[in-house]
Amino acid sequence: MALLGNQNIIKVTYHRSDAWHNRQSNSMGEVSTAYRMTVTPVRSDSLILLEYIFPSQRVTHHALNFHNIYNVTDSSFPNLPYDSGQSRTRTHCPSRGQYNADNAVTHCLRATIPSWGTTAKIFTVHSMSYANDLTRHNHSAGNSNVTVHWNSHMFAYAYEIEDI
Repeated sequence: MALLGNQNIIKVTYHRSDAWHNRQSNSMGEVSTAYRMTVTPVRSDSLILLEYIFPSQRVTHHALNFHNIYNVTDSSFPNLPYDSGQSRTRTHCPSRGQYNADNAVTHCLRATIPSWGTTAKIFTVHSMSYANDLTRHNHSAGNSNVTVHWNSHMFAYAYEIEDI
């Protein structure tokens, strides 16, 4: 019986992290090993839909942040947007800052890739700030005043679906 038309869900992998992490760099790099998720497909003829959902604060002065799903096992960024020939950075999820650097934004990164067989691969989140600004993931700056500051968690999912 089909759960999603002709593309049944075969397996769901789930990971959650409540850890707070900062990253300050103008080059792509891992936010934290706490965001790593191990994915082991059941079949070699399926598709894997990867999804990361997490908040960060917006950087100050309208600088850009970029967030990508990263394949640790193969040292690659899976399923980046096509190269348009423009000067824009290829990314799974861009965000632009505001003058108040503590404002939150929720990122939803997605990538779909063909199954690689039945061996395990590790995925994580890489990010950078174009202006080398400090970016807080899963938390905001300042004192713990619940009316102003926030904390949250990162969710990661890998859905294995039939490729029909």
